[in-house]
Amino acid sequence: MTYAANLGRDEIIAMLHKLGATDLTSALGRAALQSKIGTARMVHAMMGSPRPPAGALGGPAYTLSVPGTALMFEFGAQVHDADGKRLAPVDMVLETDSRNPSAKHQILEMYVRHGLELPDTPTMALHRGRIDLLEEHLGRDPGLMRRTFTHDEIYLPGVGCHCGWPVHGTPLEGATLLHLCVDFDELEIARWLLERGMDADAKAAVDAEGSAAIRRCSEPLCRIRTGGRTTAKGRMTRRVRGCCWITGPIPTRVRHFESSWGTA
Repeated sequence: MTYAANLGRDEIIAMLHKLGATDLTSALGRAALQSKIGTARMVHAMMGSPRPPAGALGGPAYTLSVPGTALMFEFGAQVHDADGKRLAPVDMVLETDSRNPSAKHQILEMYVRHGLELPDTPTMALHRGRIDLLEEHLGRDPGLMRRTFTHDEIYLPGVGCHCGWPVHGTPLEGATLLHLCVDFDELEIARWLLERGMDADAKAAVDAEGSAAIRRCSEPLCRIRTGGRTTAKGRMTRRVRGCCWITGPIPTRVRHFESSWGTA
């Protein structure tokens, strides 16, 4: 049933259920992860409509599924357990290799509406897509536009992010806010930063081997700064310094500026 739920094949799920298949919990998780909402509702009813297990928000967090996250909350998912321990997978939302800024913002705000308190930092404001909060941070720290950020400032351990390299996220040690916008496809915030006077040629920190922390850039962000163009072969001809290759190949996901993640 789990694989059928992953594909939204309701007839197959119903048949397997009648034949005695028991993998309802994992089927529910896969349906939510893939935004197969009708399928998830059917499986949940087959289970007797229980409250989702503690990790139920993790799958939709990984794929940045707003409908899947909303459905888990509708079914009774919690952001904390009875002892106040955080259950909301903020770490997965921040570290996922999916890229969908609007969905990421909506999921984080859903967590907040359901009672989760997020750290008040510039990087978390960026993760949330909250320019209003970034404005407040800029008012308190005029040097914000020149700052580079450590790994732990970007992927915050306080919300469950992993020490060292993130599980899925890009290693962004030494990035500026503009470099973070590049990797997370935060086009609106990138525009705001440049309008507020951030140096588009600001450099990322250099690692112990003498390499810039970031070497790639999404095409639309390059165009903001330089009016750069892409050749027929998909190679950038200009760059934002320190974050994309000069005449380097652009990955398909970056070239289309979207994530079309699907897992089996």
